[in-house]
Amino acid sequence: MESSHYSMSTLTFPSFDDNLSYYNSVLDQDSLDREEAMSQLSDIKYKPRHRASKRVAKDMQILRVQEEKAMQSAPSAPIDATKFVAYVTERRKKRILFRGEYLMILRSIDPTKCTTEIGSRMGERNQYSDTLPYDNTRVVLSIIDDDPDSHYINASYVHSWLREKAYIVTQAVKTKNASNDFWRMVWEQRSIGIVMLTKVFDFMRVMCVKYWPLNRFQFRHIEVEMLETKTYAHFVIRTFRLRNLEDPDTSNTRIVKHFHFTEWELNSFPYVSAFIELRRRVRQWMDANPTDAPLIVHCR
Repeated sequence: MESSHYSMSTLTFPSFDDNLSYYNSVLDQDSLDREEAMSQLSDIKYKPRHRASKRVAKDMQILRVQEEKAMQSAPSAPIDATKFVAYVTERRKKRILFRGEYLMILRSIDPTKCTTEIGSRMGERNQYSDTLPYDNTRVVLSIIDDDPDSHYINASYVHSWLREKAYIVTQAVKTKNASNDFWRMVWEQRSIGIVMLTKVFDFMRVMCVKYWPLNRFQFRHIEVEMLETKTYAHFVIRTFRLRNLEDPDTSNTRIVKHFHFTEWELNSFPYVSAFIELRRRVRQWMDANPTDAPLIVHCR
């Protein structure tokens, strides 16, 4: 076997420092390239085929020891804001420390809480067959129209440091039925904020349909009305009013803000300053309207 870093047909071996440098470079690659490179590393570690590979296997064993040390150095508490820049700078120089944190997360996961049995049976209700909500953290909708599957939406609760179910992460809306389920979730979860982190179109591809109304939209007894749209350089903020048409009581009328970040290109990263400004606007709205309801976030 040969790879771009190791040659099994020669007796020339990289030093451990070279191996570590290569390992760090693998972590810096795009996901597809990294997957291929990591498979090469795994093949070298677990399948030494002759004497020439023993040295490489030994170096990989040493690297595994380094990973264990990196896991031991992973923080067990939040990083002080005054030390955060130095903390990240150190890990940029020693990328294996990031790897250690990642491995610690994997080690802490309880596999019995990571089942996706329910989502795997829902077929077209999922955009991606390999992106399913865990059974124990998924959002459960009420059953309607005697449809036994109407409780399902591809959405999960996410806890924050301060409280459980602080957020809901979900997939983009791409069909009319998905739009109905999305707004039903907004109403049933009593959410007052939606953060959309994708464009509607990107490189001639539909990333997400316009699931919000230009004026009014009604699903069963829930009406969604557009009140206001404000367009900024990098995002759009829309204001909706949701009403229960079966109950004239004003307490069943809610205002929901929709924060649409429009500058996140496909396969790229957004401008940091623009993203921070969006976060500030979201935080401002949520702080001004305290609620236990989760903030809904979706990308494509």
